[in-house]
Amino acid sequence: MIKYKLAILGVNQFSDLYPNVKYKILILKKIEKIFTKCFFYNLGDVTFYGTMKKKSFFKKLSMSLKIFYGTLRVIGCFIFNKEKNVYIVYPAFFIVLFFSLMPKSRRPVIFIDAFISLYDTIVNDRALIKTDTWKARLLFVLEKKVFLTADHILVDTSDNAAFYGRIFQIPFDKFHVVPLAIPELIMPDVGLNQEDGRKSNKFICLFVGSLVPLHGIEEILNAVKNLSHIPDIEFVIVGDGQQSALIEEFISEDKPVNLIWHKGVFPTDFIVNEIKRASLCLGVFGLGNKAARVVPYKLYYYAALGKAFVTQDNPCLREVMAEFGDIFFCDRYNNPLEKKIYELFKNPQALARCDAASARLHELKLSSHIAHQKLEKLLIKYAVDG
Repeated sequence: MIKYKLAILGVNQFSDLYPNVKYKILILKKIEKIFTKCFFYNLGDVTFYGTMKKKSFFKKLSMSLKIFYGTLRVIGCFIFNKEKNVYIVYPAFFIVLFFSLMPKSRRPVIFIDAFISLYDTIVNDRALIKTDTWKARLLFVLEKKVFLTADHILVDTSDNAAFYGRIFQIPFDKFHVVPLAIPELIMPDVGLNQEDGRKSNKFICLFVGSLVPLHGIEEILNAVKNLSHIPDIEFVIVGDGQQSALIEEFISEDKPVNLIWHKGVFPTDFIVNEIKRASLCLGVFGLGNKAARVVPYKLYYYAALGKAFVTQDNPCLREVMAEFGDIFFCDRYNNPLEKKIYELFKNPQALARCDAASARLHELKLSSHIAHQKLEKLLIKYAVDG
């Protein structure tokens, strides 16, 4: 049996905080026809999770230096252990820029994981840099160079592929759609003193996330306010991030009794337990371009645990969830979130159908098994032998 040699390169956290990086590497190592060498620099507790503007200058400098040092180490390891195929985890940006300096004839076959575009995230989605500045233009030029240098670009949705291809003018056949990777989740024991939300007298609506603009936090808070007159419906938010001030202001002004906020970064076990306790989980509700192109991590987790969820209707999710009709969707204009929550609160049978559909979605579209199959097929088709 031919075994293709593949060098896995990366600078990131090897943790469940950014699970796609960790679990894609683990999947690659399990592919029988691929012999892997992993040159990965683990950033440890360095994280961009939360609000970058609130981090001190020295914290930002420390993070940047660690990333720079890690990139040099990984490139150095590759130079002394050359392979003809490389897979570069997200963010592939700096490592691919190194390969762009090499003559094309000397480069390996380059596969990059680009499930998030730095330019799209920093400039378009989070507005951390204004579009008309030299920083934005430089970031755009460099990321276009990264995409042009790569031979194969992995994205999580066909909408992302179309978007990147259009704005960076990249041939569409370079893109390959592969689901994100998360841990194989086993439903943990909840314990005698922690009741399942379905068995308690509360209908718990859970949102988990990093509170970035694409999540549409204001829509969730609007639902909290509009359903506050129903004591049996309770909202739980888990996370922190760029728009945490929206929740802080809402709590300060409205003093909601139906909202619990666990602010911060929490381990996977805590999040899994919260999902299990929930009656209904909440997806993304932003109206921006990026929100319409992604299947966020949280939906992977909800589906892996067979948990009913509601998310904003958009063409990307319609494509992924085509066979399930309207069961997962709300629309802030015609079928707002609070209305959808109330319908499921009043109809346990519909909620049970949503549970079943969620589990089926995981099985058909979002499981690690699907990611494994697609990665194996992609690498065997395009990797070179020797």
